Amino acid sequence: MKKIIPFHKEIPFKTNLEEITSISLEHTIHPEKNKISGEFIVSGEYKISENSHCVESFSYELPFENEFPNCNLEKAVVDIHDFYYEIVNSSILTVHIEVSVQNIIEDPIIVKIESEKKEEPKKQDMEEEIEAMVREKIEEQGEEHLEHIEREIANLFDKEVVTEEAVEPVLKMVKEEENYVEAKEKSKEKIEEPKRETDNKIDEILEQMDTKETYTTYKVYIVRENDSLETIIEKYDTTREILSMYNDLSELKIGDKIMIPSQNA
Repeated sequence: MKKIIPFHKEIPFKTNLEEITSISLEHTIHPEKNKISGEFIVSGEYKISENSHCVESFSYELPFENEFPNCNLEKAVVDIHDFYYEIVNSSILTVHIEVSVQNIIEDPIIVKIESEKKEEPKKQDMEEEIEAMVREKIEEQGEEHLEHIEREIANLFDKEVVTEEAVEPVLKMVKEEENYVEAKEKSKEKIEEPKRETDNKIDEILEQMDTKETYTTYKVYIVRENDSLETIIEKYDTTREILSMYNDLSELKIGDKIMIPSQNA
């Protein structure tokens, strides 16, 4: 990646400035971690008046610094792209400098996005953990806060790929059991516990989980200058077949976004 950075500076002279007879530009600008900095050195000779045969010398050091957030400048090359000047009035010289910075490497943008890729949850562990937490929170907060409990558990288990649709049947099942226990205590009679097809319900819930939208981690890489499909595949340790499942690889252009599935997702 290449970038042109403009720099403008007014240089006041202590004497009259009629004409610049010679001028040169040098610099000490160099790349650092994520910025370039240094000085421009503008020097030369000038005439004080139009009819004067004598010339005066001048030399000015102009500090310069420019930051490049989210970039790597380890291999950057700094040079002067353009330089010109103008005499604004009889005492001010304005210099215009364009700095060229090449081989800028931008860091890839990492974001978490929703994916349609299905992940099979750990069924037994998931069911047991959800039901235990539902029971505990109902005992602590009461059944009147059931709706709040449902949202709370759905949020807690979001990273484990549990949605509200998956939690709701478990919550209803626990509520039915609580209502049964309450009715039994009031009647003080031995009644037959209603038949609950728990195993079937759990399987049904988990089957719903398998077909619901799930979440995973991806990298979104923006194609840069000098990138190719082969370099991207090598950089992220993936294959053409995996990338083609989520991207159109027929024609890559600078600025295209490529979804790269995480190997740890």
